[in-house]
Amino acid sequence: MPWPRGSEAGITLIEALVAFALLTLVMTMAFPVLTRGSVGSAKRLDRLHASEFAMSLMEEYRVRGEAVPLSGTDISGWSWTISETVVHPDGPTSLDGLMVLVEVKLAVWHPERPESQQIFHTLAARSR
Repeated sequence: MPWPRGSEAGITLIEALVAFALLTLVMTMAFPVLTRGSVGSAKRLDRLHASEFAMSLMEEYRVRGEAVPLSGTDISGWSWTISETVVHPDGPTSLDGLMVLVEVKLAVWHPERPESQQIFHTLAARSR
């Protein structure tokens, strides 16, 4: 069907502005959802880095023992503290003169992100 005389095909300025306003509204509503996902990913990545660093440090402490510093900061900025507490879960035993059971507590954090702190516990037997 031919267009009436004097009119042209296309959209008016008002239609374009309405479409732009609707697009802006949709993007404004979608932006918080997208950024929330990236913040969650960053926190998960921090926890993963802390866990990997802690596992590495705990293994080094298990192998090298007292040669590992009880606190410090590595080159990537992660800090740690290690503490040991003697435990007697079943009370005194006949082996207490030969060995002792200790709880090793390792705290790992990044000073720039205090919420990244992770605390790990394990048990270890130590000879006397």
